Amino acid sequence: MRLKKIPISLILGILISTLLLFGCSSDQSATDSKDSTVSDKTTTGASAEELKSFTKEELAKYDGKDGNPAYIAVDGTVYDVTDVPQWKDGMHADKYEAGKDVTNELNTQAPHSASKMDGVPVVGVYAG
Repeated sequence: MRLKKIPISLILGILISTLLLFGCSSDQSATDSKDSTVSDKTTTGASAEELKSFTKEELAKYDGKDGNPAYIAVDGTVYDVTDVPQWKDGMHADKYEAGKDVTNELNTQAPHSASKMDGVPVVGVYAG
């Protein structure tokens, strides 16, 4: 029995349709996560009720120096940036320090948006 040749255009059409279908599903999830609440952003497995509330003084202890973890607050959410390469030793771009609320700097000085925090573990909420 001889098999018929399947046109390349048909194969490409199916492949592109499949990629678009699954690609759109992933894009929607990413969009939804940007508009989510703190409990939805949590990557540590903690629910909103289990998240620690950090005061300014408490957050300052997590400066990434002398073996301390590096935490930052952005828009009321506290992130663990200890393992983020751009936050080596609690410093980012030689001007931003861990252990602080960096919301204002992110909104006025940074060349990127808060979306860079997607995927960074959430460890708490910032009470100021």
